[in-house]
This record gives sequence, structure tokens and C-alpha cells, in this order.
Amino acid sequence: MNLIDIDRQHSLSSLVESLKRNKSKMKVWQSIKKTQDFSYGIIVDINSFSSTIKIRLNKKEVTEFDKHQDLYFHSPCREIIFKAKIKNKYEGFIEISFPVLIKMKEARAERRTNLGLQSNQYVNLLLMNKNKEKLETKLKVLDFSDRGLALSVNKFVFEELDVDSKVLVKKISPSGELESNIYIVRNMGSILNKISSTKEFRIGLEVSY
Repeated sequence: MNLIDIDRQHSLSSLVESLKRNKSKMKVWQSIKKTQDFSYGIIVDINSFSSTIKIRLNKKEVTEFDKHQDLYFHSPCREIIFKAKIKNKYEGFIEISFPVLIKMKEARAERRTNLGLQSNQYVNLLLMNKNKEKLETKLKVLDFSDRGLALSVNKFVFEELDVDSKVLVKKISPSGELESNIYIVRNMGSILNKISSTKEFRIGLEVSY
């Protein structure tokens, strides 16, 4: 299973809201070595002011959770996995901190070619920044398919984009012709460069028809 990291606040909020809206049943556990000690729960409230999430648990043994250790959560919806700290607990419910990172299954189902961080393929991306100025930059292609591609971006470009932003991508076709298409930003996250041990940023794009 290919998991991607989601750490942008807007994307994190959207995912948590979708779990609450769909009443997604989540597995909740604390000890990695003792995963048989778990409960199931659903999100019943999200407090944006205190950055906390309220979860109703199926089991009553809530007091078994150690407030000084992280809780782990897994939802079969998009295979979402995250951890959080316990803020409060009482019978049948628990309040946790908002996650700073969510791992989730790559959404694209169609066949794609994975080039990785050592890719030598590039495209030119044209975007409108938040000051309404045009910005064009050359970016590395991490993977591609018939309907989309993932690009490695620097922090500056990353912060100028949001999920659902539209960008123009210019690339050279196999026949040597210049192709230009409008793409929509579908996901944003970070990746770890295992060679340099540095955090790098990625965006996932889907062609707009």
C-alpha cells in the first residue's frame, strides 16, 4: 500500500471533517506492542478554537489509556492513520489534540510511473500567487499517469498553493511537441529524502477536463 503524508492545515482539517461527516468508525489504540488492547470510536465534535477532537468510544475502559502517551487511530476510509495526544477523558468519550500529520492511501487508482526523488524529468508550472502575480518555475516530476502527476516543489511554491488551486503545466511530449494543460491541485504533503534526511514538499495534480 502506498501511503502519502498530509501535513498542510487546510488538508488536515478537510480530512478530519470528512471522518466526522461520514461517521467513519476508527480503531483506537495506544501501545504498538499490544495492539489487541484497542477500542473503536467515531468523531462527534471538532473544536477549532481549542484545536481538539471529541471521540465517542464503544468500550467503557477509557481509563486504560495513559494520558502521557500518544493515541493511534486508523480509519478504513482511504486507510487514514494518525496519532494525537490525549487532552481529556471521561466515561465513553475522549478528547484529543488535532493531528499535525496524517498518512493516507494514495487516491489514484490508474496505472502510474513512479520516478522518485532521483527523477530527471521536469515540467514548467505557471501559477497565480496569492498577490495575483504570475509565477513560472521548473519542477521535478515524481510520478505521472494518464490523468495526473506529482511534482516536487520548494517551500515557497508550496505555500502559494492550496488544494483545488488551478495551475498551467507545460511539458514536452514524447514526440517533441510542447504540451500545455490546466491541472487542479488535489493533494499536498511532504516527503522525506532518505539520502539527505531532509523534508521536501510535493503536490499531486489532476488534469482538468
